[in-house]
Amino acid sequence: MMSMQDFCYEWIDHRDEILAIAAIIREKRLQIARLIADSPVSHANYGGNVVPEIIGKDTFDQYYLPCYDEAAEILHRKGKLLGSHFDANCRLLAPSIAASGLDYIEAFTPAPDTDLTLAEARAAWKNKVLWLNFPSSWHLYPDQEVTRKTCQLLAKLEDFHGLIMGITEDIPQERHLDSCRAIMSGLEQFPYPPESAGRTEPGHAP
Repeated sequence: MMSMQDFCYEWIDHRDEILAIAAIIREKRLQIARLIADSPVSHANYGGNVVPEIIGKDTFDQYYLPCYDEAAEILHRKGKLLGSHFDANCRLLAPSIAASGLDYIEAFTPAPDTDLTLAEARAAWKNKVLWLNFPSSWHLYPDQEVTRKTCQLLAKLEDFHGLIMGITEDIPQERHLDSCRAIMSGLEQFPYPPESAGRTEPGHAP
């Protein structure tokens, strides 16, 4: 396992070697994508935890997007969905993610824990499902405030198609049940506008 600092040094000093390893990993993941496409599953994640402050937009566009797109093409041919785990700052990469073949953004964590609000993410990724991670810092609030913040978060949106509320990161052990119940209370209390629901087709949020 390589530390973040060591990776940065290696990327500058031995980029060809890093790219050779990346090419092997890319081919292995294509093999996995073909297996997934022929399996009973409906969707799968391709990597994640991209740190834009380290990777940067140019490197992301050059080395990440082609991997997403070729895997998405394989899965879409069999009616499967592809996503990736983006729980860090996404503002820098938002236009690139929008242009990718990804169908859903898993673990998207809105502000205040990152640099992108839910409304901004919805505007940036109109045709992608947003599979949220409830902001981890909010679990520390009292139950009533967690419920209020859940409603406050939903109030930022006009369209609720393609939205999944989730928890993908750790919750303080003493807050597991209470925080989850408080989030559910917010989801139940929020006055949603009338809307129709439908299954997500590859490349399109419902």
